[in-house]
Parts: sequence; structure tokens; C-alpha cells
Amino acid sequence: RSELLARYLEDHPEMAGGVVAEESGRAALAWAATDAVNQRLEEVTAVHDARRADQLALVRRYRFLSPALLAQEVLVDAAGTGDARFARFQSQVRAFAEEWRQFFVPAILAGEQMTAAVLPDVPTFRFADEDSSQVAGRAAIPLTVLGGLVVLVIGGAGVGLGRVRGTD
Repeated sequence: RSELLARYLEDHPEMAGGVVAEESGRAALAWAATDAVNQRLEEVTAVHDARRADQLALVRRYRFLSPALLAQEVLVDAAGTGDARFARFQSQVRAFAEEWRQFFVPAILAGEQMTAAVLPDVPTFRFADEDSSQVAGRAAIPLTVLGGLVVLVIGGAGVGLGRVRGTD
């Protein structure tokens, strides 16, 4: 366990000055373990994100071949659960996690007790959502393509119906 803390402090020398070696040093050890888990999680997440980006690039490349994919893209974006909004959320959460870490870790490593006096200074997360014009901009091309397909289908149906009725 102390090896884990020593490795953490070696990786983060700026934090080494305030570490308490006594009983309260358990919080520092707990943070070092948490940090080790977080680093491994980031590695796994990076691999997942890269594979997901490849999948999304493939779908975006061929989406115009499938009206269902186009419709899904527009509806998911309109519902606020699209990939662009999620990426924006993830980015803001990661930035907040770093802000949170910078606020708490020095106190944890120094063995400081948290009091109610620090509560107003605790970082809070506020999601900065995108403008609806950005969503509309992303939806414009797929909606235009879908509209064009509808016109083609209706036009084709009209021509076919005219032939069936014999008004060619």
C-alpha cells in the first residue's frame, strides 16, 4: 500500500509536500488507489472512445444510403440524446473532474479536515448546452435528403398510379 502512495507521489511531486505520514495518511493512500484505478479506467475509456469514433465515422459516411439512419439521426439529435451533445457533455464532465481533483486532492494528501466553511468554494457542475441553432444546422442536410426522397417516392407513385389508371 505504501508502495502505491509512493508511486503516486513520484508521479505527482507537486503533491508530496503536504502528505501526512500518520493515521490520517490513510486518506492519501485511498486517493492514490483511486487515482491508480482512474488512470486504468482512462486507458480503457480511450480505447473504447477510439473504436466508437470509428463506428460513428462509418455510420456518418454511409448514412445517406439509409433513410432510416437519416431519420434516426435527426430524431435523436432533436431529442437531445445525439452523439454531438453527448460528446459535449463528456468533455465538460472531464474538465469538471479535473477541477474537482485540483480542489480536493491537495487537502486529502495534507490530511486536512473539511469544514462547512469550504462548502461555498466546492466546485459545482453546470452543463453548458449547445444552441438550438447548432442542432438545426446538423439536422438540415439529413432533413433535406429525407425531403428529397419523399418527393421522389411521391413522384414515382404518381407516375405509377397514372400508368395503372391508363392516363399515361
